[in-house]
Amino acid sequence: MEDKTKILLFDFDGVIVNTFDISYRITKTIVPNLPDEDGFRGWFDGNILYNEDIKLNNAKIDENTPFFKTYIPLLMELEPAKGMIEAIKELHTNHRMVVISSSISSPIKNYLIKHDLSRHFDKIYGGDIHKSKRVKVRMVFEEFNAGPEDCIFITDTLGDMREARKAGIKSVGVTWGFQKIEALQKGDPIAIVNSPGDLLALLKEQ
Repeated sequence: MEDKTKILLFDFDGVIVNTFDISYRITKTIVPNLPDEDGFRGWFDGNILYNEDIKLNNAKIDENTPFFKTYIPLLMELEPAKGMIEAIKELHTNHRMVVISSSISSPIKNYLIKHDLSRHFDKIYGGDIHKSKRVKVRMVFEEFNAGPEDCIFITDTLGDMREARKAGIKSVGVTWGFQKIEALQKGDPIAIVNSPGDLLALLKEQ
């Protein structure tokens, strides 16, 4: 990459906005015998879109998928994680930024527009682009003429950290999202932060 500035790859759900509660409630209406909240958190030890209980492995996901039909209007009612708007705006002064998510791209874009954040992100790679985040990281490499050393993944799940590692990139864990610190520690992140302010302080040095 010609520019040595790091590319920050942001997960969406649980990092920019905490959608755990609505995701759990919606999934409970779709999946019989859904485990309790702690059990549901464990589903994110891997890629949620490949979870056998959800049965989306070979299915196209879009705005008409039952989960997203309910998720989208509820998402738009939520506020970003406290302090995240300020952190994103400040980080964009020195970094390229991309969203990599299991959610579909269109509501992510609309949410970012609503909160005046879309201009801070170069690309959005949702689950409709590809279910694998490792594949989407490789798309970032190609799009930005970058390598693993140029990127950092910011996420709230062990599953994302595992996919990031397979793509050769390092991760930062955040504790205000879907999974607790005990799960995040298993992903061997370069750091785990407890607030968007802490995230800003960490990444300003990267």
